Parts: sequence; C-alpha cells; structure tokens
Amino acid sequence: MISQSLKKLKKSKENIELEALSLRLSALKMKDSLTSINPGDRLAPGVFLLQDPRSKRKIEITSPKDKVVHIRASEHQQTSWTTLHFQLETLDMPQVDLLGLMVKAQSFTEQAQTIPVAIRNGTRSGFRDAFFPKQIVLTDSMGRHVDMADPAELQGLPQMAEWRELILFLPAYDIDFCITKMSFIVQ
Repeated sequence: MISQSLKKLKKSKENIELEALSLRLSALKMKDSLTSINPGDRLAPGVFLLQDPRSKRKIEITSPKDKVVHIRASEHQQTSWTTLHFQLETLDMPQVDLLGLMVKAQSFTEQAQTIPVAIRNGTRSGFRDAFFPKQIVLTDSMGRHVDMADPAELQGLPQMAEWRELILFLPAYDIDFCITKMSFIVQ
C-alpha cells in the first residue's frame, strides 16, 4: 500500500524510488516472518542487517505481521556497529527540496534508546553517510518520530550518487524494540 500523500506526488524518478521503498516496507508488514535472520541476510528485497564482522553479538530480527521489524540483541564488547539498511536506489538530490522520515516504534527495555539515521551514498571511492538532524528515541511506550530536512542542509549528502540507502545505526548495548510503521518522504 502506498500512502495517500505519495499518490499526490507527481511521478518523477524520485517518487518511483520512494514507492519502491514503500512497497518494501509494506511487504515486511504483510510478511509475518518470525524466523530470525543473520547479519548480511535479506529480511526482504532491499532490506538487510549488517554488523561489525569482528562481533559475536547475537541478533534476533524478525518481521511479525503488521510490523516492519522487531529487533533484539544483547550487548557485546567487540561490537562497534550494527546497521539496518533500506535500499533507496538512486535519488537525484537537485530535484529534491525536502527529505523526511516518520517512524512509529516502541522499546521493550527499561531505558530509553536512541537510533541515529543516515542516508548512505555510494560513490566511486566508497560511501558517505549524511545524518538526519534528529535521532529516533525509543521508550517503553509507543512513540512517533518525525524528522524533515532540506537536502542542502544534510552535511555529506552528495547531489548525485551511484546508490543510496536509508540506514538505522542500532545501539551497541542491549536492545529490544519494534518498528510498527515507517515512511520515507521525498518532495
């Protein structure tokens, strides 16, 4: 399902890519996959989890019906990073005036958790991350996160890239949270 706001947007290359991400998120919500995957495996087309290869951190990531993802992991001293990736393909930033992210999520741990969010941009020499101004804050009650930015204000965001991904940088400590809704906005 594509939200009503997406249907109102004109059919540009950027909006077709946005619809592709929306379809990936919808596929996750309809999937009802309770089988945990390993880092590197695809949860759905264009959605995958990566982790520091030196890490022995155990991660459980599932996609219960009507939810995007549920992630549980324990703290491990050798873990320096764990990331959840959503492929965006290519967005030509000269055509974009506004980037946004909306998330509805809940933590099942006693302490609040924060998740930085970035757009990873593939370049000939590797990649560059451009972080959104706000971090997702997860608490023990269902919360909503909204972050909007002018692409020109996102440090490190190149106008053109070979590929792009929306990335959630997961905390290295004990985590247990569920994302029930997620939308990426491009206008």
